[in-house]
Amino acid sequence: MKKALLIWTFLLTISTVKGQMINLDSLTQIVLQQSSKFKPLATPNRDSILNQIPLSKSSSDRIKMMYDIILNSGELNSKAALYYHHKILDLSRKNNDQVSESVILSELGYKITKNGDQQEGIKIILDGLKLAQKTGNNQAIGICFDNLGVCSTNNYIKKVSFLKAIYYSHAGHDDLFECFAISNLIPVLWQENKQDSAKIYFTRGFKLAIGKNLQQVLPGLFNNLAVIQTTPPYKLKYYNLALKLPFIKIDPRVKTDILSNIANIYLQERKIDSSLYYAKKAYQTAITGLFI
Repeated sequence: MKKALLIWTFLLTISTVKGQMINLDSLTQIVLQQSSKFKPLATPNRDSILNQIPLSKSSSDRIKMMYDIILNSGELNSKAALYYHHKILDLSRKNNDQVSESVILSELGYKITKNGDQQEGIKIILDGLKLAQKTGNNQAIGICFDNLGVCSTNNYIKKVSFLKAIYYSHAGHDDLFECFAISNLIPVLWQENKQDSAKIYFTRGFKLAIGKNLQQVLPGLFNNLAVIQTTPPYKLKYYNLALKLPFIKIDPRVKTDILSNIANIYLQERKIDSSLYYAKKAYQTAITGLFI
């Protein structure tokens, strides 16, 4: 009953569209109220989960187990991430599981791109997408398109990829990646001066994230919402809200982005001490969370 009331309150809140899109204070309370009950998963036995993947006959269950290894308990550092990506890839090929293979290829391509080799990363993602399309699995196709959009630097490719990711993820009943793709689409639409469309997708994304309690999405969703604001006070308000969310503690990549963005705001305002403070925190988060 409490969850139903929370969602109903949220729906009333997002119907109030003002200068800054929604009533931020009401939304903040709703998000924090729900997030306060969230407890990150205990560090899993990733090798044990890995051994369980081939035993499931459901492709969606196998995909979930993959993400329990590489995402849902926090992002792994580069060395550990590549180790488990390759372990999952080898296992998928050994068992002729093309759905899982396509998904982990796209995630491997994403990881390689973020590690600095965009050309090779996108090539691997496209290999995964081609395989996913061959299988006809909507969930896998949606995940591949989302990773392609994230890793591309071409705004047209990003937009088309995210729209396709939303379509296929919805068709594949993958609420998590539908919401990821919606979040990623918002800044692209804003850059095209399609503010009304961005607001519509923002509302849809938050409705889905709160309705399905998708804590993994909320920090990135608020980060992207802050990016599209035009005044520093609103940017900082959204960034600081994102930093209060529980999942941010185990999501060093988004946390690093947010801290870097805050540092840049203070730099533009010539508040050098504050800028250096957040830049240092961003560096420490990246080093300890992503590279060690």
